[in-house]
Amino acid sequence: MGEIINDTDSQFLWWAIDKIVNWRNTTLLTNLIHIQGTYDKILPIRTSNFKVNNGGHLMIVNKGKEIGDLINKILS
Repeated sequence: MGEIINDTDSQFLWWAIDKIVNWRNTTLLTNLIHIQGTYDKILPIRTSNFKVNNGGHLMIVNKGKEIGDLINKILS
């Protein structure tokens, strides 16, 4: 994870952090499926339809099968 932050343009990183921290969503989407890892240190879990145990911010890298199985279950 540190490599990603170190490789990211610092100006973009600060812009992105500001947008995430100050985002005030006013639209509630009823057809949204929210899947989040329980171990995400960048965007801590607040509310989520589906949680992936021990999934981090980049869980698609090491939890791909579990996420794919979950998506298939949701869609069926």
